[in-house]
Amino acid sequence: MPSYDNLIQVARSVKRDLDHDSKAFRSYERMELTSRLRTVSGEPTTRIKLSLGADLERALSDQGLRCYPRLTETTTGDRIRIFRAGSTVGDLLDAVLVPSPDHDRRLAEALKKFKGTWEWDRGSHTGASETTAAELFAKLLPRGEQLEYVRSLDDPDLATT
Repeated sequence: MPSYDNLIQVARSVKRDLDHDSKAFRSYERMELTSRLRTVSGEPTTRIKLSLGADLERALSDQGLRCYPRLTETTTGDRIRIFRAGSTVGDLLDAVLVPSPDHDRRLAEALKKFKGTWEWDRGSHTGASETTAAELFAKLLPRGEQLEYVRSLDDPDLATT
């Protein structure tokens, strides 16, 4: 059975791949990791099963790397994505996979950057009209609060329009 040192060697080789290509993430065939482990351990029949998968994930984590999907949730023919912990990719995956108000906000910000400006309730069907600023303002701020906002501007011309 491969040692933890062998797992660390595999994790370091993955980290070197990312460093060499200056990448925050890369997809791998799960079998590629098995092959690397077989090479460094000298055990040609090694398989990454549940416990060895968890240990390899820990070795990756020790190198500042994470993977999705988890090795413990995949089988031989699957692909995984290994990424740097704390990277934008990691933050985005966390935002998608771990529901919370903070992650909802992060995901919305990412979509906004990706799409330019993002309107969650914009109609996507053909013939949908563009949302006007007044319609958007009415959806986001009720009428009473709109008047209160206008009054707070201390501009008499705005207050009468």
